[in-house]
Amino acid sequence: MFVNEMHQGGISALLAYDNTIFDEMVLPDGLTIKEVVDNIVYKYGSTPLAHPDPEVMKYYIPVWSARKLASWNRYKKAIEVNYDPLNNYDRYEKGSSTAENQISADNASAYQPDNKTIVTPDLHTYGNIGVTTSQQMLTQELDIAHRIDLVNYIVDDFRSEFCLDMYYGG
Repeated sequence: MFVNEMHQGGISALLAYDNTIFDEMVLPDGLTIKEVVDNIVYKYGSTPLAHPDPEVMKYYIPVWSARKLASWNRYKKAIEVNYDPLNNYDRYEKGSSTAENQISADNASAYQPDNKTIVTPDLHTYGNIGVTTSQQMLTQELDIAHRIDLVNYIVDDFRSEFCLDMYYGG
């Protein structure tokens, strides 16, 4: 490979020169470097890089990924929250009360309650409170479902960090 091809070919060209550039990248649990790199190459493989030098990229990709890891983990946690997209109301209540009959027996020298009742109700109320219809909530859920892709989120972070935004008219 010629030097100018490596410098103009984007991350695909750098990987052809040195396929270990991403080896030290850190990712949220459950993701593999191969999965993320394959998607970076697919979306931005030939996009010009701000620093098209394999040694520079090999150094800064782990630095960048370590800096972004907390953000990616928060994103992962947010998209993994278990909820029902068709219910906009979900409340849990735990309650307890004690009722005590305060009549002591005539022959007792100290206070002794006649009887004591403890009640502990648990209540789970959920559903749609009518502000938004279930159909509207489903439509909104389907609208955002394609945007909650962690790999794509990381891939786009790579582009904004390392790639040059250029317009190719044609």
